[in-house]
Amino acid sequence: IALFASKNKITYTHKLYYSMFFVAQTAILGLLCSQDMFVFFFFLELSLIPMYFLISHWSKNEDEKMSRKFLGFNIFGGFLILTPMLILYFYNFAITGTLSASIETLNLDNFTYPDWFRYSIFSSLIIGFWIRCGLFPFHNWFIECIDTAKIPVSIFLISCFAPTGIYGIIRFNLGGFAEAFEDINIFVFAIKEYVVKTNKKRKHMANVELSEQEQIRRESLA
Repeated sequence: IALFASKNKITYTHKLYYSMFFVAQTAILGLLCSQDMFVFFFFLELSLIPMYFLISHWSKNEDEKMSRKFLGFNIFGGFLILTPMLILYFYNFAITGTLSASIETLNLDNFTYPDWFRYSIFSSLIIGFWIRCGLFPFHNWFIECIDTAKIPVSIFLISCFAPTGIYGIIRFNLGGFAEAFEDINIFVFAIKEYVVKTNKKRKHMANVELSEQEQIRRESLA
């Protein structure tokens, strides 16, 4: 859909645009296929580079400030993801005597980790992925990017880039710390209710003709 939209919306530097588009797509595919948590992180961060150029060069006013904000938020989120990965890597080495970063063989057994350790690792990972998703309350950068970027870039940001954070939550938080994940169900449900009610209020506002960007933003928040 983003590629079809690009035909009419992208009117200059086509070679660079499509190069960045496909590099971002390749990084996301690599992330989805990775079995090693450091390979996963490498592709997670690799996708930031083409997205930075897509947002900075193909936006309403070629907004460098917005692209730097995008990069800053996601680098900080990446730091929160990498730190617990390194801790898990060396902690498992201390327990098992084997250096392995394989996601499938990581020992996430409740009896292995003390509660404070599990919840610390869990919290850092989920906040990092939460920022990546652009979810409330870390949604400002996401909304501003959608507002400033051209329609195809906004579509790609919503449909391909942001969902990698959801994938990370499912694969690491839910897959490795299921009990801790159950403890935040009420918190997640409260956020969902808030976003849904906010969206409903916006729909009942005075009847005005919405721009394409505004429609995409509202549907994304919903």
